[in-house]
Amino acid sequence: MFRKISLMVGLLLASLTQINAQELTIWGYNLANEFSYFGSGKGSDYPDPISCAMYVPGNGELKGAKIHALNLPITSDDYTNISIWGVNTIEPYSENLGALLFEKKYNGPVEANAYQRVDLDTPIEIPEKGLYVGFSYSTNYGYPFGMIAGCIEGSTWDNTYNGWWVDDRYNTTALQIFISNVSLTGNFMSIESAKCRKSESGKEAFVTVGLSSSSNEPVKTLTYTVTFGSKKETRTITLDEPIEEGLTIKVTKSLGFTAPATDGTHTGTISIDKINGKDNDTKTEPFSFTVNTVAEIVPRLTIIEEYTGTYCGNCPRGWLGMKNVKEKMSDYAAVIAIHQYPGNDPMMCYNYSTMEFDGAPSCHIDRTGLNLDPLYGDVRSNIYECIDYYNDIDATAKVEVEGYFTDATNSSISVSATTKFLTNSPGSQIAFVLTADELTGTSNAWMQSNYFFESDAAGNGELGIFCAGGEYGQSKVLLTYDDVLVGSSWDAKGNSSAPAFSSCALNAQETLSMTLPFTPKGELLKAIHYDKIYVTALVIGADGKISNAARSRVLTTGDANSLTTVGTETTPATHRTYDLQGRTIGHQLQQRGLYITNGRKIIGQ
Repeated sequence: MFRKISLMVGLLLASLTQINAQELTIWGYNLANEFSYFGSGKGSDYPDPISCAMYVPGNGELKGAKIHALNLPITSDDYTNISIWGVNTIEPYSENLGALLFEKKYNGPVEANAYQRVDLDTPIEIPEKGLYVGFSYSTNYGYPFGMIAGCIEGSTWDNTYNGWWVDDRYNTTALQIFISNVSLTGNFMSIESAKCRKSESGKEAFVTVGLSSSSNEPVKTLTYTVTFGSKKETRTITLDEPIEEGLTIKVTKSLGFTAPATDGTHTGTISIDKINGKDNDTKTEPFSFTVNTVAEIVPRLTIIEEYTGTYCGNCPRGWLGMKNVKEKMSDYAAVIAIHQYPGNDPMMCYNYSTMEFDGAPSCHIDRTGLNLDPLYGDVRSNIYECIDYYNDIDATAKVEVEGYFTDATNSSISVSATTKFLTNSPGSQIAFVLTADELTGTSNAWMQSNYFFESDAAGNGELGIFCAGGEYGQSKVLLTYDDVLVGSSWDAKGNSSAPAFSSCALNAQETLSMTLPFTPKGELLKAIHYDKIYVTALVIGADGKISNAARSRVLTTGDANSLTTVGTETTPATHRTYDLQGRTIGHQLQQRGLYITNGRKIIGQ
């Protein structure tokens, strides 16, 4: 796993800067004179020589441009054996590069934390299909990569993982090139990636596209065409946020289309036809993507179980990652933060299933067996893409859950889950989990250890809040914690006390109930908000994977003792209305369902 040190500000998006004296333009994914250091901290982890490369597109605004020099991000003054080179292709997991388009040795001095320009003997024209430019070098330094914060898909390659591989998971190379023959006089836009989640047949669907835009004016409207077989659909949309003018601006947009009417896997294409009503000057083939369509998408709640603790100095990264998930994916993902890292953690809870984590912080998604970084995800995908991937797996059951405190002492919670199986699922089990939101305190026991405070905040992306100069840039920081495990139907040895299904057959439906003790003590008891306790029901298959889940807020005695049918009446503006997941909704109840308003249970109809 990569670690960041001595981080400084860097631009994420490539654009152009004129070098008047030489009439050249700098191009790259970073145009600042500053960059970040990345690596494992051990020089012995890397091959000799190390190599790093970036992809340079040859169509659109760079068509016909010539490369004159490379600008190398140097992280240590012990770099030797330096060479720059270019190739047409890089084969993943291959030890060797293809035929060299150019190569130039450099034997001069270098300076740490600075760019070193190396000129080609003869400028080379960028082919229309693009090329890869890179440099190789020897170093004993454990942070040998000059990078910038932010991931640009397909941009960055290195030779550190079983040969060559795309290394754009965390960051992007700060390598730059000097080019000539660039004239930004029109509108250019190309598609670099296209991904689509599972959709209902014949219904509105969305494809997320990664775009590279080069325009001499802000892009406000896009006209695009989605094609499946002989069926074409063209739409024009006005962007909520215009794309700024400039060279090679990288953006991601979600574009709607009508999904194919039949169930199955369909391959389609998408093209960008017009920019601001004018023809797209980039003449490229439509970009291919696939969409899986089904008659009905069963609501699925994907569960992220995170291993963490206040004594863990790396766990601010997990806190931030899970905070992002809660804010961006709460409609279909829920977190269970398991505080079991050794130490005097007031949220320590051992009553849970036995799980294997690769250190802290780490997490599992739906118990599929992979240990993931809660902020970065896995080697190939960020945490959001990982969650989307597992959320698209067909659920084997529908499940609903509810819970309420049994009496005014709040010492126990009655929980109940109704499950209907969508497939034959022998051996499935139910489990109940209690979590709490907005936990914090003032004593030293609540102080979160933080190893990031020694790094610079600038250039460290969203983790900068924990670095020097950031909001939480101290060795110990006071945080507020959500989704904290505070009880379950497992005991401290991992034994389950949840009731068993009588049948797991197709279309079997069953309601299972039990009472869970709720007895927080000490510092945790002082921090509990009884209106912010949640129950999650997990349906776990015979293979140990979570096939679906549901979560709702635990009702207090005051909630449960007052039931009012309100229809579509408007509740007073001073009252806050929630659904059973604890999410605030508008004052006008337009849909049938169970809600909580001003501490009372009400029915919308």
